[in-house]
Amino acid sequence: MVRSNKGRSHRVPEISADDYDERSILILTQLLHLKGISDLEKLETCDDSLISSVLYDWKNHVSYKMENREIHINTRKQLVDLYNILLAKYEVTNTVELANTVFVMRIAELESNIEEYKEEFKELLKS
Repeated sequence: MVRSNKGRSHRVPEISADDYDERSILILTQLLHLKGISDLEKLETCDDSLISSVLYDWKNHVSYKMENREIHINTRKQLVDLYNILLAKYEVTNTVELANTVFVMRIAELESNIEEYKEEFKELLKS
């Protein structure tokens, strides 16, 4: 989407759940939970300083620094949009349900990675 601003235009990034893996979503849900943002209503009505704090902590989380990744959510509206998309995608109604659902998926992903690495390691030992 491109928005015009007095003759200038700038690209407003589309909000997509596909831009965020399970680990990213878990980090976000943990931050929301820690700040007492348990559902959409609280996200829409909480103090701006809470939103700023969540976004700052999410963007500066060590896992993003290590991988040189970026979070492209900068405003409450964008965060609300993402939250709504995630609730719909995972068919849940609040932060805890979202966290629990994504946690199960993350565990499955990690288990799959472990099995893959085990096989890779066995092959390395054979050579």
